[in-house]
Amino acid sequence: MSLRLQKVPLLWKTSYIVPVPKKSCSSDPKDYRPVALMSHIMKILERLVLEELRPTVRPCIDVPPQPHLRVEDAIIYMLARAYTHLEKAANTVRVMFFDFSSAFNTIRLALQGEKLIAMRSDASLVPLIVNYLTGRPQYVRLRHRVSDRVVCNTGAPKGTVLSPSFFTLYTADFSYCTESCHLQKFSDDSAIVGCFSGGEETEYRTTAEPSAAQCDKNNGAGGRIAEDYGTYDPAVYKKPQSRLYFLRRLRSFNICRTMLKMFYESVVASAIFFAVVCRGSGLKVADANRLNKFNRKAASVVGVELEES
Repeated sequence: MSLRLQKVPLLWKTSYIVPVPKKSCSSDPKDYRPVALMSHIMKILERLVLEELRPTVRPCIDVPPQPHLRVEDAIIYMLARAYTHLEKAANTVRVMFFDFSSAFNTIRLALQGEKLIAMRSDASLVPLIVNYLTGRPQYVRLRHRVSDRVVCNTGAPKGTVLSPSFFTLYTADFSYCTESCHLQKFSDDSAIVGCFSGGEETEYRTTAEPSAAQCDKNNGAGGRIAEDYGTYDPAVYKKPQSRLYFLRRLRSFNICRTMLKMFYESVVASAIFFAVVCRGSGLKVADANRLNKFNRKAASVVGVELEES
């Protein structure tokens, strides 16, 4: 009946928001990720709508939304293209990542409906989707406390089945792909990947300008552009530092060097060399020295020489 009437019952689209901390010490509301929990019936309806939506919109987006496509697949695709280019001498690769703050909240419902119609989506699904996103009651639950209810008419609830697909479709009208530069998107994560020969980076750098203009057009006011990987985030050092404690504890129990080295490589080194293949070319001398100093400290604990960055 909901599909036939193109309306979602109010109770079904009512959600309560669970604030999930983004980091260990959260003091500001921005430090929390607002995950919306929906009823089980609404989740079933979302999956039915998604199955009907996929076949019609697939030709209109740059990367088809395959049922089992994961973020790992997107990473593998990007790295495979970069590695293939780097096999040739004097070639370089640069990556610029887009970070959208509150990405799902920037979706304008009227514009979302227009884009779905332009993609020739099922005529009965578009009013249902707009109705689902309009007039959504929601409230916040934190431990045993519950806030007052408010009605939301903007964006899409984070953490639901349909929201990632909504944002993908919302930004599908901007795509770019040539032999030397391409825009890769996965839900609200985007990156411009430039593959250069002979140091020519004009196409890569000029691609960012239409990207920013498209963000303004779609009301993506929270978009931040940052070119990675110029420096290591402080968190990269904190993780191995905390894990080094456990390495010392293992040595205190007279664990053999072979086991200590195995623990170091699997638990500690994995945090140190995270994304080092991408970061390596832009790693500053000060950061490299800092990592090497940590490696020497870990080597004294393990009792064997360890590889430096």
